[in-house]
Formats: sequence, C-alpha cells, structure tokens
Amino acid sequence: MPLIETRDLSYVYSEGTPYEKRALDGVNISIEEGGITAVIGHTGSGKSTLMQQLNGLIKPTGGSIYFDGRDIWENPKEIRQLRFKVGLVFQYPEYQLFDETVRRDIAFGPKNMGLDEKEIARRVDFAAQMVSLDEKLLDKSPFELSGGEKRRAAIAGVIAMMPRVIILDEPTAGLDPRGRDEILSRLAEYKRMTDTTMVIVSHSMEDVAYMADSVLVMNKGGLLMHGSVSEVFSRAEELKSVGLSVPDVTKIFMGLKSAGVKISADIFTVDSGIEEIKRYMQSR
Repeated sequence: MPLIETRDLSYVYSEGTPYEKRALDGVNISIEEGGITAVIGHTGSGKSTLMQQLNGLIKPTGGSIYFDGRDIWENPKEIRQLRFKVGLVFQYPEYQLFDETVRRDIAFGPKNMGLDEKEIARRVDFAAQMVSLDEKLLDKSPFELSGGEKRRAAIAGVIAMMPRVIILDEPTAGLDPRGRDEILSRLAEYKRMTDTTMVIVSHSMEDVAYMADSVLVMNKGGLLMHGSVSEVFSRAEELKSVGLSVPDVTKIFMGLKSAGVKISADIFTVDSGIEEIKRYMQSR
C-alpha cells in the first residue's frame, strides 16, 4: 500500500469567481514509503499546489488524498496532526521563519507536538547538525541569516519534528553551486540515517538525477508521467514538448550514441558518465 495516494485530486483557486483558475485536474499519484520522489514541471504546472495538498495546507475542491490508507480530510479536526507526519519546506524559507531566534524557530514544531524541553533541545541540536547550521547562528534572528542559512534553518525546523515524509519545494533554488551541493549532500545523509520518505520539487534535472528514485511529471495541472529516473528521462522528446529537459550530461551521451558511438545513453549524473567513459575506453 502506498504511503501517500491521491485519487482524482483537483483544486480550483477562487472557485466561482471571475478569477477562477484550475490548478489541479484529476491527479492520481502514489508515493511509496522510504523512497525519494522528484516532482518536475514548468511554472504553473501545479507542482506547488500539489505539495500543499499533500500535507493538508489547502483542502481539495475535488477528489481525495490518503496517508497510510486513510483519507486525510476524513476528520478535519485532525489535520494538524498530519502536518507533524508530513513536513513541508517552502520554496522561500522566509515564509516559514518567524520567531525571535533560529533556535526557537527550529523548536516551534516539536513544542507544538507537546514534547518535553529536554527532547526539544535534543531535536533542535540534531536538526541543526544535520543541515550543517553553525551553533553560533542558533541564537541569532533568522532574518540575519544568508539565503543559504535560511534554507538550512527552514529544513532543520521540519527535520526537528522527525516526520515520516519531508516535502521540499525547490530546496536549492537561488543557491550557488557550493550551497546547492551542500544542501543535497546533507539531505542525502539524513535520508541514509533515517530512511525518511522525501518528495522534492525541482527545476534542476541534475538535482533530480542525483537524488530521486522516481519522478512525477506535472503538466497543465495533470500528471503526464510517473516512473523511474531512467524511464522518465528516456522520453526526452516528450519532456521537451512540455518545456522540460534532461540533465546536460544525458544530452551529451544521447548525442554520442546517435552519432554511432557504442555507449549507453542512460547516463544521468556526471559520476555515472565518468564510469561509462571508462567502460567504453576499456572495451576498445
């Protein structure tokens, strides 16, 4: 049984007004526990709306969402408990950083869970370490932090709740290559330690190839594709037709293969590309 499942999920903004806009239209997805699912799609495809639906931040205007086999809106009074199990990190971390200090911000979720002070302090320290947030920053205002530090603080605030699912909306957006690599490596390390289910929205095909086990492709509020990284990126022309692409390294290997070089085109990361070149050279 999938950990998260949607059935004919729809959402209409400003329903019944002249500004009505359909953001999701009959979306059916399933997310297995313990994996990393990437969600891709051009701007306006419904990615962020879908993510906000999955942790109950906004209620569907049609269809259903199931978490661990139960309709999350079966009892609306319990929706707050879902958010402790399905944590959401917004694309813009300043949207969820609000307390006087970073430490208090990270502690906000655990406090609302009713944990004791000792456990809260333990979780704050653990979460800060997991995202490489320097201890000296914990007693500063979150608004004194750099963009990358704010991103890490926002992720730490969700990690501190130790949810079963972490949803990250564009976790590397706006970061320089070093900041991007650091965030992704810390998320990968946390995943290895906890086996937490992750859902990552990204415009970066390189990030998707590096992190994901499976990929959801959204287009015009609907689900276009759902499969493994290999299955989705092998449909490069179809992705291109909806304004998406494949990793640059994949384009290179596809080009080599189409030129007659006996080399695999199923290459999605630089590391796998290096290994494929070594294999090709040794076979000659």
